[in-house]
Amino acid sequence: MEEKTLLAEELKIEILLRLSSKSLLRYKSICKNWHSLIERSDLLTRYFYISQVKNQDKLLCFRRDPIHKAHVVSLIDRQSNKRIFDLEWPPFIDEGVDNKEEFDRVINVLGPVNGIYCIFNRLVQRWVGSLLLWNPGTGEYKHIIPHVAFPFSFDFLCGKWFNHWYYESKKPMGIYIGFGLGNKTNDFKVIVICHDVAFYGDDDDRWHVRVYNLSTNSWRTICYSRDDVFPLIEGMDSYFHLYSYPEYVHCHLNGVFHWSTGCEDILAFDIDDESFHLMKGPPLPGYRYPYQSVWVFKESLAMLFGTYDNDNNIPCGAFIWMMMEYGVEDSWVELYSFGPVPGLAVIGIPNDKEIFFTNTSGQLISCNFENHEFKEYDMYVIRDLPSHPNNSGSQGVLKYAETIIVLNQISQ
Repeated sequence: MEEKTLLAEELKIEILLRLSSKSLLRYKSICKNWHSLIERSDLLTRYFYISQVKNQDKLLCFRRDPIHKAHVVSLIDRQSNKRIFDLEWPPFIDEGVDNKEEFDRVINVLGPVNGIYCIFNRLVQRWVGSLLLWNPGTGEYKHIIPHVAFPFSFDFLCGKWFNHWYYESKKPMGIYIGFGLGNKTNDFKVIVICHDVAFYGDDDDRWHVRVYNLSTNSWRTICYSRDDVFPLIEGMDSYFHLYSYPEYVHCHLNGVFHWSTGCEDILAFDIDDESFHLMKGPPLPGYRYPYQSVWVFKESLAMLFGTYDNDNNIPCGAFIWMMMEYGVEDSWVELYSFGPVPGLAVIGIPNDKEIFFTNTSGQLISCNFENHEFKEYDMYVIRDLPSHPNNSGSQGVLKYAETIIVLNQISQ
């Protein structure tokens, strides 16, 4: 009898592994035995790796549709260059904002991390919006708006903040988002770094760093400083900027999230230890390049450097360096270069096979890493040139991954 029971369970698992993520979640409600079987960690792990193979030719394309003037996320097939279908965005929350249509919207997407994506949406000039986790395979989402005590007004561009005394007037430097999964804790975490400096040039930096744990559905402050105390890491220039360009990136590797600092360094955040550390980037003067970003490429850390056409002030290509041995600063090697092609702006490196760009007309195109063959997709984005790529319309391409992780159940 034991053999038959074991065989029956193995058959059940093999059947379940072949179902779609939405169908699999429906099966959880059949009975307690099915629910506990689908919740098994070994089944979750196997399902995720099988889905990676099954969906290796599917990509998520985020763009601003030039016809409807709306943000769209599409599932596309990289072999046929065709759109499979459009997905539905999770609802965004813009609390306390009237006439939202008057403001441009910027959307940042980080991931995927085990099939989960982190979305930071905000209204330009208002610094308000939504922060949420999203499972596109099931359509589930979870709003996790942080309670960050920003030391500056949300309406910092409306003129009100000029009415404060000089020592209260602050210039926002940015809000930086990180997202990852701990290797030891197996817990999803979101990191929010808020940075501002005194408007009149005093060395009065303020940093507020908070971390969200999905397992507890809670936020914690891990550092808050004022004046000349720099809380993140010793030795870093307090006037640095963090970059996660394009607006859609995948820079989480082995339980560590990475940002480019724009000055030859990489800032890393260990998800388990909740600690920051610096790593040297490629032996290049980073300030010479208009934009740069950290990516995960071939399961290694890579940096992308964008180039500009100085005569026309528009992007025209990029080159990629890879850290051959993680943490070894002497192991950086230049792998690829693309361009110069006027208007060629990078919007994603979703896999190990190709890099994605838009051209001057906003058309989505890809280039194969091995043979440098360009392919054109029948999709376009809103693209204003000349402009900095970061202002080119919240567009990007990321790998598509499916998981049956239930976001709203983990923290219960």
